[in-house]
Amino acid sequence: RSIPQLDLMRDGWNALADRHRHPLLRHEWFACCARAFHDERDLRVAVVRSNGRLVAAAPLVVSGARRPQRLVFIGSEALHEPCGLLYEDVESLRWLLDGLLGLGQVVQLDRLEAGGGLLKEVGSRASRRAFRITRPSAASLVVPVRGGWEGYHAGLSSRVTVNLPRVEARARRLGPVKFECLSPAPREVDAVVDSVMAVEASGWKARHGSAMAVKRPLGQFFRLYATEAAREGLLRVFVLRVGDRPAAVEMNVEAYDRLWQLKIGFDEAFAEYYPGLLLVRESIRYAFGRGLEAFEFLGSAEPWERRWNPDARAYASTLLYPLRAVGAWGLATDIAAGLGRQVAKRLERLHRGQDRERAGRTGRSATASSSSPNDPRTGSRAAARAAAALRSPGRRT
Repeated sequence: RSIPQLDLMRDGWNALADRHRHPLLRHEWFACCARAFHDERDLRVAVVRSNGRLVAAAPLVVSGARRPQRLVFIGSEALHEPCGLLYEDVESLRWLLDGLLGLGQVVQLDRLEAGGGLLKEVGSRASRRAFRITRPSAASLVVPVRGGWEGYHAGLSSRVTVNLPRVEARARRLGPVKFECLSPAPREVDAVVDSVMAVEASGWKARHGSAMAVKRPLGQFFRLYATEAAREGLLRVFVLRVGDRPAAVEMNVEAYDRLWQLKIGFDEAFAEYYPGLLLVRESIRYAFGRGLEAFEFLGSAEPWERRWNPDARAYASTLLYPLRAVGAWGLATDIAAGLGRQVAKRLERLHRGQDRERAGRTGRSATASSSSPNDPRTGSRAAARAAAALRSPGRRT
């Protein structure tokens, strides 16, 4: 239940993460999340050992976001990234699940990969000990690296193969357009993160309050994690410069023969030149040049990512309610919240319909009042907040 205890498991933990080949399951990810987002007293890391050796782990923390309190993945409510349990084999996983079910608490496992055997085992072990709800969660997209860059690039839409070179040519009127790949040492990380945060804060993320410079815990996490990733030799920071100014920045880790995108931002002064898209093009080209297996977008699938001809990676979230009073309370609370979300959506649709009807009678457009989430004349912003209360996690911060 303490960060020092978590740190003592680093080597054994990463040995398990290596089996799953995912950097977001490594010890440094969860340790930095614990330091940035949680009270140490809320940590509930469940482990299974065999002859003193770590063979399974569940990186959990107590969440009070909803009542009754429940166990969730460390960092999941702040980052909404894919997550999972760590285990050496099926037998170790079963021991771990039995231990979790024996805690007598509501357990919420968000964004588990849907294609593996984990969800099946969860359902099997919970069948007589808990009521289980499983729902689809947001997918993420991945660009497989197959063949050469030229062949892949030629197969993309004209929005990439024709339009991007045109805007790049326009950007060159301002100065040279250069792509930089940085692999900073730990002592260099602070300066690099400062530059990334400055570029990100120049745009819409600062206005919406999701920039690292605005959300202090988020900034603290990425600074801590970037330092640890640099120490492991995994950190890659890509910069697209126009002239001598950074127009776009991207924070990645290169691990398990894949490039994993963690953060991307651009300077809005260069928005007409699509610097973010130019940078992603170069990032994917880098993955091809390195002979990696794939470029992973992480986060939640966004429409703009689909222009790169990606595959989708499906996820699901599972809630386990123990067959006791606290489980019944949790289930009733979540059902009520879900019904509230449905009512909010119906009220929003009804409100929009009334706006359109009034607009038809008066001859005025209803667009502003019916579609703007920030228009105080509508209830859409409050409805959107209510609708988002139980939305499956998976947003990119």
